[in-house]
Amino acid sequence: MATPTVPGRILLVDDDPSIRESLAAALDPTRYVLVSAGDGASALSVAEGFSPEVVLLDLGLPDVQGLDLIPRLRELDELAGIVVLTATSEISMVVRAMRLGADNFLAKPVSLETLNDVLGRTLIARRRDRQLRALVARTAGPDAPVLIGSSRPMRRVVALIHQVADTDATVLLEGESGTGKGLAAEMIHRASVRAEGPFLDMNCAGLSPALLESELFGHEKGAFTDAQQPKPGLLEIASGGTVFLDEIGEMPPEVQSKLLKVLESRRFRRVGGIRDISTNVRLIAASNRDLKDALQGGEFREDLYYRLNVFAINIPPLRHRADDILELAHHFLGDLNRTMGTRVDGFEPTASDILKHYYWPGNVRELRNVVERAVILVRQGQIRTHHLPADLLKPSRTGAAAAVRPLAESEAEHVTHALEVTGGNIKRAAELLDISRTTLYNKIKAHKIRVAE
Repeated sequence: MATPTVPGRILLVDDDPSIRESLAAALDPTRYVLVSAGDGASALSVAEGFSPEVVLLDLGLPDVQGLDLIPRLRELDELAGIVVLTATSEISMVVRAMRLGADNFLAKPVSLETLNDVLGRTLIARRRDRQLRALVARTAGPDAPVLIGSSRPMRRVVALIHQVADTDATVLLEGESGTGKGLAAEMIHRASVRAEGPFLDMNCAGLSPALLESELFGHEKGAFTDAQQPKPGLLEIASGGTVFLDEIGEMPPEVQSKLLKVLESRRFRRVGGIRDISTNVRLIAASNRDLKDALQGGEFREDLYYRLNVFAINIPPLRHRADDILELAHHFLGDLNRTMGTRVDGFEPTASDILKHYYWPGNVRELRNVVERAVILVRQGQIRTHHLPADLLKPSRTGAAAAVRPLAESEAEHVTHALEVTGGNIKRAAELLDISRTTLYNKIKAHKIRVAE
């Protein structure tokens, strides 16, 4: 059972005085500081002054529906945990609550053991989110790279970045073009003990094998016709720092074998050289294609893949984290106003709706280009529908039809989410999904989902 290291601040919102009194008496005061409220208005007033770390929220309140309280609590503190209290017959409302941002749910009546377990895990998870945000603030200067987005998928990505940053593990970043793999690589470097060392990047696509080898390993004088002077390569220059190899799947086979030797021995030779050179470099690689497909086609070495795939992070496409679209758009708008001297103060509602429901095949990079184009057209005032490119207005590229994803992909993500919020509890996850435990087991097996122990 999860145990918070210092007492957690808990706000109980329930209109039943007996529940408020019984929970206040049951919870260990050395672990939790509990305050309570009997209605929505009181809850918001208390939350503003008390700053709870976790809110236990009953859905049936006398003055407001509990669901409507979730976004208002999030406005006060977006990192506070929200655990819904519900009767077992209200599963459909629980699903809606989860979509609004609730972390977990408890069915009434709840046992003290279950309550302590859920409170402990929620409190620890939310404190970890706060620590990650503080770490980002410490490691990020005004010009430092940062992945924008507070959606659940992006919080997971940022958490993984900071978990692996302070190690020397090789990282493989996967995701479509334009999702921010380069920013993720820089964030890993910035948050690591190598932050004071060099960060050098190279795109492996479009370079000839000879040029790629020379850039990566360097060359000696006379190694080839134009080699009039010796030249150190990225692996040599970046010793003590990080090398980021983008589009690693496009690396020619002859260069792959030499890179494998570096990962195995931390030694290499310049092109045309006879002396081994040692390097203390961390390698981060990225690919916008599935390297497993390249393995099957014989285009990528299997041994190199497993050397690179020590710690994989998948950066989700923008269409899979729609909650981040407007946050990103406003971030880009602020940057562009500063650099271009414009005074664009936002998006009209219809334009915002179009941005949020567009498919974004070019991901974050495409969104930034769209915002920049609109800022150039507007200069001051609001961005309106006619300032957006015509492609965004086509019915086939916007609205619900554009957001349709493969059923298996959506189902796997939904099941995984249910298991995450219930801490791997099959019974409670099945209740949340409104299916039997047997059906849930079959879906876990079919989608090869790992269940937390």
